[in-house]
Amino acid sequence: MKKWLILFVVFFIGFFSAFAGEKKVKSEVHNDWGKYGIGFQSTYPAWGLAGTMNINEKISVDAIIAPIGSLSYFGGRAKYVFREGKEVEDILSQYRFYGVAGIGVWIWSYDNFDWTTGKTYTDHETAFGFSVGAGIEYKIKGFDLLTFNTELALGIGSLGYWDSSVHLDWGVGFRYYF
Repeated sequence: MKKWLILFVVFFIGFFSAFAGEKKVKSEVHNDWGKYGIGFQSTYPAWGLAGTMNINEKISVDAIIAPIGSLSYFGGRAKYVFREGKEVEDILSQYRFYGVAGIGVWIWSYDNFDWTTGKTYTDHETAFGFSVGAGIEYKIKGFDLLTFNTELALGIGSLGYWDSSVHLDWGVGFRYYF
């Protein structure tokens, strides 16, 4: 488990530092969404912190550290914006539809009972996986720096307990952009 976590940290430090010196894009839409975002992301049943960097008006990357829930997740993903819009139904001030591809490590800790000793012990499983899907992120009028997103993705990765390698993931989250 430690080597996966170390690999993940090294990958994302390198990935984010590659864009650290990039010039800020002067696009109106990009400036409306902000360059960086911090918030909360949940992909049932894991949830935790998420950091976002909008590289340009079409591409953004997320790093997600979700240690809360029955599963823990440490991963990253890239989002590609397909369509953006403004002024919808007097509720949303701005929205964007996106495709998402993610990669990460799932860790499941559980209590197990040993019938031979009569004792309970904690065990865990670790699995590497990836996902592809689509989502929508939108701003609610009056809170233009705060966004809400929901997405649906097809994930591939297997934890032995569930004996499944393909699963449907539904996620929600929010970000504060600056």
